[in-house]
Amino acid sequence: MVDKNTTKIIYDNLQKIQYFSNKLKNSNLLYIQKQNLIIDNIENKLTLLNPKNILKRGYSITTLNGKTLKNINEINENDELITELLSGFVRSKVEEKYKK
Repeated sequence: MVDKNTTKIIYDNLQKIQYFSNKLKNSNLLYIQKQNLIIDNIENKLTLLNPKNILKRGYSITTLNGKTLKNINEINENDELITELLSGFVRSKVEEKYKK
């Protein structure tokens, strides 16, 4: 026969196990939710930074020999530029350039 003291110790330990088991499940769930939120934020940033979405806002991408232009010093008169718009491309020839 098991005495009452032993039964109480076993019961108390089972309660502790249940408590920590629930705590572990909850912390794992919170961790997964946090990681999903981080992934969602990264996906949103990638969507906003997608060049096609930038073109939808009215911007264009101009290239010279396949290289995206960022500075007026990269081009010279008579260079042939390709400008990408949302609906297509424009080929143009530099006649003159101006600095701000």
